[in-house]
Amino acid sequence: MFATCKLMKVNPHPEVRQILTDILINSKRVYTYDSWLVPSEGATTELRLYNREVQSTGLGRLAELFYDYMIPLKKISETGPEIETVHEPVACGPVYVHLFEKEPLDVFVGILAGNKIALKLASVLSDVLGRKMGHSTSPLKPIAFLIEKKQQEIRNIRDFSEVVELIVEDIGDQYVDWAWMKGALLDQSDEFRKFVESPSGGKVTVLAVRFRDRTYYIYKDSRIFTRNADVSSVAKLINEMQWFFDMGRLLHDAGAITS
Repeated sequence: MFATCKLMKVNPHPEVRQILTDILINSKRVYTYDSWLVPSEGATTELRLYNREVQSTGLGRLAELFYDYMIPLKKISETGPEIETVHEPVACGPVYVHLFEKEPLDVFVGILAGNKIALKLASVLSDVLGRKMGHSTSPLKPIAFLIEKKQQEIRNIRDFSEVVELIVEDIGDQYVDWAWMKGALLDQSDEFRKFVESPSGGKVTVLAVRFRDRTYYIYKDSRIFTRNADVSSVAKLINEMQWFFDMGRLLHDAGAITS
């Protein structure tokens, strides 16, 4: 199965970190993060975040979250033969968020979602904290994987057996603007030397490596993706978090993570 984990950094401010931690480690709690006003009806709908369940893991705590969002629906008007648009709240989830409590990632969370959902959840959490603290704040900070700057250090990580795929952008060639390359021992190929290491080489934005007989894709926007995961149950999902943690730890130790 496919699985994506996006790493984000926890705001180090003590009060912000404490409130965020309370939200992520306490189950069966609901938090209002926004409201939706329907002018035609003069009614307001609260949009809420719900922490349904929390699991302890060997790495920290895994929270199962849901959040409301409004979707437009078409319906036949009751007052006439017209089609009108109404908005209804729908729960998005579950979205799993792992609060790491083990070094060196104890200042990070891992959100098991693609970039769009992960950033939306971070925005929802920000709104929840804003209501609690009385002012705007961001409990989760975006980070980056320094794929371009630290590519040699990443390729030299002992547990990464080989580079098998990469995307290179901004190539200084009049015929080639970007390249998507796949193959065994890719970083030892002529194409790698031409499109990455030569003076006209571009910027590596995605790097795929073999790690313990699996292929993991490392994106510069702090996502780690694999097609080899098993997330068919919460127990297996927790096992997958160990893989993502180990990947993050190796990147951290290689100096390839920055805020």
